[in-house]
Amino acid sequence: MNYCAMRLAHWTTSISRTPWSVRFTQDIDIAVRLGREDVDGLCDAFRDDQFYVSVVAAREAVERLSQFNVLYPSTNNKIDFMVIGNDPWNRSQMERRQRRIIAGLCECYVAAPEDIILGKLIYYREGGSDKHLRDIAGILSTSGEIIDPVYLDKWVTTLGVTQAWGEAQAWR
Repeated sequence: MNYCAMRLAHWTTSISRTPWSVRFTQDIDIAVRLGREDVDGLCDAFRDDQFYVSVVAAREAVERLSQFNVLYPSTNNKIDFMVIGNDPWNRSQMERRQRRIIAGLCECYVAAPEDIILGKLIYYREGGSDKHLRDIAGILSTSGEIIDPVYLDKWVTTLGVTQAWGEAQAWR
């Protein structure tokens, strides 16, 4: 993973692309299902002079189902690891993930566009940052024809992000 992450960290310096949208950014977001026993191994993958990761922050993220960062100081990039749980939506995300080659650099799984939208709706509801609405509008404009509206509507209701979804649709 270290080699792939380094190549992606170099690539994200100028622009970040997902298979579903494009926007300027300085990070990579990775959803992971980690247990306590996985933390040391993941952090060890970034144990060289080019990366910084806090094992304490990673352990706390596993306990709280939150996120932690791996920093790549030479490029000011970071990798955000979002630790997901085992609830129905998170299980669905993992089942629906799709294998892609990212920027010709490495092969990995990416979240389906509907799940990225749902995650951004949750972040918007929690923090109110318009960047999530802009990202959703970008995903809808570039990938709208492949979005599964039945799946999206089901989870918008289940996750309680109906108001945020209405606001996001107004950005289109």
